[in-house]
Amino acid sequence: MAAALTRRAAEAQDSALSDRSSDPFTGLVFCRPDGRPLRPQTVLDRFRRHAKEAGVPPRITLHDLRHLAATLSITAGTPLTVVSKTLRHFTLSTTANLYSHLTQTRGATSPLP
Repeated sequence: MAAALTRRAAEAQDSALSDRSSDPFTGLVFCRPDGRPLRPQTVLDRFRRHAKEAGVPPRITLHDLRHLAATLSITAGTPLTVVSKTLRHFTLSTTANLYSHLTQTRGATSPLP
């Protein structure tokens, strides 16, 4: 899954360099090869299948992966404002409240050893 997301991020960056600002599907993570979005149930079904094959406990959800991505980003030193925008939180305070336990002992810009 991580490799697929990394590949998709690289593709999104490449496509951002081209003029596709009129494309409403630009930047989607879960999409078909032509860029159109997948149905949410399709994404969920595939996630559950791959998670089961990988031995991931069934209680892990896609939303848990969202929190994991935010946690990894913050502990790697990504500024909280960037994490907040990536998560599409309406306010920075939402992100700060949810992840304050990560930024209290270390600054959001100080990576963990």
